[in-house]
Amino acid sequence: MLYQHPENRKSRVTKQHNEDCKSLLRLMGVPTIKAPYEVEAQCVALCKSDKVFAVASKDMDTLTFGALRFLKS
Repeated sequence: MLYQHPENRKSRVTKQHNEDCKSLLRLMGVPTIKAPYEVEAQCVALCKSDKVFAVASKDMDTLTFGALRFLKS
């Protein structure tokens, strides 16, 4: 999962864009989830439970949640 702070975005992503992306991922057999609260916390939880290999982000917020493997994007 990739998270980008709003001030770094070059274009506006709509709810329909998100739904279209999730539909495409599901059609390709890639599971999707919705984080109940903090996206970074959810990503770290997935990494700690070995559901994903690493967490990718442009900032270091995931490290505060204890990311085991971090990829700077």
